[in-house]
Amino acid sequence: MKRFAAHYLYCNPHQIICNGFVEVDDDAVLLDIYSLNDIPQESHSTVFYNGILLPFRIDLKKAIASESNMFDVIRDQYSNEHINLIAGEKVEIYLLENLDLVNKLFLKETVLSQLL
Repeated sequence: MKRFAAHYLYCNPHQIICNGFVEVDDDAVLLDIYSLNDIPQESHSTVFYNGILLPFRIDLKKAIASESNMFDVIRDQYSNEHINLIAGEKVEIYLLENLDLVNKLFLKETVLSQLL
């Protein structure tokens, strides 16, 4: 079992979890999603990243060029993907790092990597 957490977990445009984490089995099947704020103690096996976890790949060049609110850009790209995080289904998880999380902007240094 693996747990990945980040400042934000973007499940879909209507569900963005602050301090969210995903729990998956060894076959990348989603077991559950939570907010670290809702559990009494973080598991010792949780890997925390500075950034945003996504269930789909975004066009990073387009995102950086937009200079718009990062959640607006992700939402616009989500509408083309229609991917949700659903327990019991195999998932892909991507990580956006090196963002301006205070002003919610992409930076030239923003990186997208695939965790699962």
